[in-house]
Amino acid sequence: MRRLAAAPLVLVLALAPGCSGGGDDEPAAPRAADFAEGACRDAAPAVLDAGRLVRGVDGDAPSPEDREGLRAAQDGVVAALPQAPAELAPPLQDLVASLGFARVQLDTGRLTGEVRDRVLTAYDAVVRTCTEQG
Repeated sequence: MRRLAAAPLVLVLALAPGCSGGGDDEPAAPRAADFAEGACRDAAPAVLDAGRLVRGVDGDAPSPEDREGLRAAQDGVVAALPQAPAELAPPLQDLVASLGFARVQLDTGRLTGEVRDRVLTAYDAVVRTCTEQG
């Protein structure tokens, strides 16, 4: 009987803010100002949009706004490529390619987890490259 009485308390604690292991464990999203000056800072708005948009797409029911947003983000990343230094070009190119796969899938009416993960891996590489200190 004591175990049953404790169960509601455990449930309440698990659902309490800060106890669920959810958003508080995730680092805050970077801001454009966190990106190094130059090509990184120039690419930041498009890179950040790509990450935000891919995370927000309903994979089973993408909207026209999702498709347009990813197109614009990809165009912005492409525009940053000519000014990218050697260490930034490969991660930017990976992001452009993965956004292309995502756009093709969105045109067919869905976005798979595999392609979403590919975009986010490329996104993370650009963010790491552009925000590393030292």
